Amino acid sequence: GLQPVREPNPAMVKHAFKCSATIMACALFCIAINWSMGIGCVETVMLVVQGTFGGTLLIGGLRMAGVVIGYTLAILLVIFLIPTVTTLPGFWMVCGGTLFLTSWGVAGPLRSSVPCLQAMIVVDFALLQVTQPDISLLPAMNFALAVSMGVLVTVAVYWLLWPVKAGKVVRPTLSFMLERVAAGLHRAASGSLSAQAVNVMQSTVEEELAKCVAAHTHAQFERHESTQRHELALRAIVVVEQACHRVLVTLASHVSARAPAPEIVQALEGAATRFARASALVAGKPWSGGREGESVATEAPAWIVEVTHASALLERLPGVLAELDTHPEGESVQLGIA
Repeated sequence: GLQPVREPNPAMVKHAFKCSATIMACALFCIAINWSMGIGCVETVMLVVQGTFGGTLLIGGLRMAGVVIGYTLAILLVIFLIPTVTTLPGFWMVCGGTLFLTSWGVAGPLRSSVPCLQAMIVVDFALLQVTQPDISLLPAMNFALAVSMGVLVTVAVYWLLWPVKAGKVVRPTLSFMLERVAAGLHRAASGSLSAQAVNVMQSTVEEELAKCVAAHTHAQFERHESTQRHELALRAIVVVEQACHRVLVTLASHVSARAPAPEIVQALEGAATRFARASALVAGKPWSGGREGESVATEAPAWIVEVTHASALLERLPGVLAELDTHPEGESVQLGIA
């Protein structure tokens, strides 16, 4: 049958336009100066772009660090080491040692894997030239310049054109997570929540949590935040994550298509109200809903007690957010430089 037409996402449209504009600018520059060996800047753009300015600045900075490390290694190898190697096994030992060191870094976290991978590519460009009659660092230099240009143009475009600050993404993401769990609890109270729906909800919440944590990390590259403000924001993320995780895990193991008993409905609706009220609080919206129900009865099933206790974790949020609002935001960072 016919599929409903989805409304366009303005944020994604802007992101696509910025990415396309950056690629076009780099490609036109290479064509204008007849720089055929600089087309690598277009590939760099596609590897650097992120949804926020802080994320783009982080990946771009790591790529630049990898270029500097890789070109420095290329100069040392080609000028000082390769001329002393006269046998093929010796050449393979040089290549193998270099690749082992960079591969060891690639296997690490993001802040080591990205620059090490970039350094490996630059060194490979240099080592491939030793098979030519004349050893030259020109291809490696052109590639390093192309990557540097791609990074600089990308960061400039994402800074000047509709900048999306990572610090502004955390609260809406947390609010969306709480809203999704509240909707699931309402469906559980009406007996219309299926196991498949719970699995989809868990996947959605996990994706949003990953985006929230990444945005919280990237925000450090956009403005100077105090240690207290950073820790308070992280504490709010932990509270929301614990409450959502405990509720979804409990619902996944006790979901039922039958209409629950009245006392269970009351407990689920009360928990849903807590999540919905917390969602409005995090988003900075006024709460116009009702109050949560009374405390759960002592003879209630164990999973209902667990849901109630998990939703009670959200009572910590108002204090954390109030303390967070007392700390002013730091000054903006100009292209990551204080």
